[in-house]
Order: sequence, then C-alpha cells, then structure tokens
Amino acid sequence: MQRSSEDIELYRDFCRRVDVPLFANDYWLDAVCPDEWDVFLIRKGDRVVAALPYHEVHRFGLRFMLQPVFTQFLGPQVDYSGIRDDEYSRRIFFRECMDELLGQIEKKKFAYCQIPMHRSCKDWLSFYWKGFRSTLKYTYVVENLSKDENIIEKFSSSRRRDIKSAISKGITVSDNTLSIREFYEFHKECVGIKGEKLSYSFKQLSDIYDTMSGKNRCLILSASDKTGTVLSAVLVVFDVRSAYLLMTAVRRDRKADGAFGCLVNEAMQRCAGIVQYFDFEGSMINGVEQSYSKYGSSQKPYIYLEHYSSLAMEFLLRASGKVK
Repeated sequence: MQRSSEDIELYRDFCRRVDVPLFANDYWLDAVCPDEWDVFLIRKGDRVVAALPYHEVHRFGLRFMLQPVFTQFLGPQVDYSGIRDDEYSRRIFFRECMDELLGQIEKKKFAYCQIPMHRSCKDWLSFYWKGFRSTLKYTYVVENLSKDENIIEKFSSSRRRDIKSAISKGITVSDNTLSIREFYEFHKECVGIKGEKLSYSFKQLSDIYDTMSGKNRCLILSASDKTGTVLSAVLVVFDVRSAYLLMTAVRRDRKADGAFGCLVNEAMQRCAGIVQYFDFEGSMINGVEQSYSKYGSSQKPYIYLEHYSSLAMEFLLRASGKVK
C-alpha cells in the first residue's frame, strides 16, 4: 500500500491541533494497522479543515475500506474553528467537507467500504445521497464521571447486590496481577471454555498496550477469589474525554460470582476525575446490552455506514462471507 508521507504528517498535525477522539488518532492507527492506514484530507488554503482516516485492505485483487481491529469508530473529523458557532453553519460546513471527502473515496474505487462514525456525529445525509447505507447501532455510556459522587449508587439494585455479594465472598480487584501476556492467555482460556478462539493475535494486543501504556492511557484490572484464582479481567483505554471498555474476559463457569461487576465499578472509580465519559463500546447482543444497561449508562446511537461498488459485488461478498 502506497501512502503519502506528506498527508500522514499533515494528519498527525491535525490530531495535535484538533480534539480527535481516541480511535481516530494517528497513534491509535499506528498501533492497530501501522502499514494499512491512510487519510483523506480537505484543505482550505494551507490548513487542513477535515479528514477521514481509513484502514485499507487488499483482498482478491480488490481494494476495501474496513474497520480496524479493536476500533469502535473511524469516521470523519472536522475542525470547526473559524466557523460560526450555530447549528446551521456547522451543518453546512460539515456537508461541504463530506462532499469533498466522498469525491476522494469514489476515486479510490473501493469494492466495499465500512465507516463507523463516532456517536457525536448525527448527520449522514451526504453519504446517503451517494448510495451509502446506514445501520443504527448502540453503545452505552456513563456520563459526567465525578470523584465527588458514589458511582455505584447509579447502578441497578440487582447489580449492587451482585457486587456486595462478591465482596462478601472475598473477591478482590487488583491492577498489578496480570501482565499483557497473562491477560491474553487468560482471555484465550475463557473463550476456550466456550469452544471458541480469540479473534486477535497477541501482537495486535501488545502493540495497543505498548502504545497506550506509553501514554499512561490504559488500565488492566483483574478480580480474584480468596485462593488467588483470576475470575475476570478488563482492559480499559482512554483519551482526555472518554474511557473505553476495550476488552473483557470472564470465566463462564464462575460468572455468577459477580467479579465482573466489581471490575467495572473499580474501573469507573479509577477513571472518574480523569475523563468525563465511560463508554462500554456497546453491543447489539441482547444479554450484553442488558448487562451494560445496569451500570447507570445511557443508550447512545451511532451510525455505521456501508457501501458496495455494485449489486453484483454485494452478492459475491455476502455469499463468500469474507466481509462482515
């Protein structure tokens, strides 16, 4: 994949200058897809005012824009400085930028595109007019985290009981029990109990951990019983605004012990005062959605865009199951 070093450097500067959410940051992309990301840029004069970072993959001799591993969103980023601070002006400017970005996307002739947009982005009409389809998905977010309040009081009564019961059984939470290798092996053991395999490699995980720990923006917590047996573990990453529950691992045979609830409570306590939001990264799975809803979270929709180059391409890719 050929990339413009100038465009990459311009985007790095854009990320330093503009409040770009975590998963769209250059350092995140360097960690999750180091040689496979590029960026579309919109310039006004000598200044970049909008950008769309993307993950490019080549398969079957075709070009695809796909969501990178562990990356919840990767949509357009816009610098509104210099634009009148009213809804109409911002919307018009956003659509002007999107029209230019869509023109650049068309020139790349992708067989298939995925664009998961950040929950703060509500307008996808420019994409609709160009033939993109939208699926409304949900994440679950705890807002206004504060060290001055008792976070657990916002949990559902059943979740509070679970946590109280877990503590009475001697379950404790630690942030220095598992290395990143041990977290990986524990997660592999947990999914193995269900007869499944991990969908990621240790290198992918360690690259993220090395990047985020180097910035003091990640946290591994584990919960253990009285014997020291690890029952559950979580990996949390965060930027200046939001923390994200990036990965969870739970021993299914000990799920009823309530260790996971203790971990979430502790993770939120650690993040309170550092970030404003705690994002569970959502799920469309019934049981997972019900679980995340019990931590005082609000349901937040986000837009997931897709585009096939033709109906024939859509049929072939859906039939092959190669693109999800």
